[in-house]
Amino acid sequence: MLKGIDINSNIKVKLTKFGRDTYNEIYAQTMGEYPGNFQEDADGYSTWQIWSLMWTFGKYMGPSYPNCFDSIIMIDENEINDYTPQIINNIERNNYNV
Repeated sequence: MLKGIDINSNIKVKLTKFGRDTYNEIYAQTMGEYPGNFQEDADGYSTWQIWSLMWTFGKYMGPSYPNCFDSIIMIDENEINDYTPQIINNIERNNYNV
């Protein structure tokens, strides 16, 4: 059974040096008006909403870039839900062919 997380869910990642440098460059370019303002906890993790992490680092992720953050993403198990009924309703309501 598939489980899902909402794009507004919070996740924790450990930024790499490249990720921190990239974030600082973006933050400087936007003069501090930036939605992904992060702080690292004692273990080096920063908390992000999924959409914000994707928006921030999306164009810097791919085979030709170093990793922006460690490949393990932490998420609280309470953020994981069974969205199957909601997905089925959306498919039926929108007449998607699957």
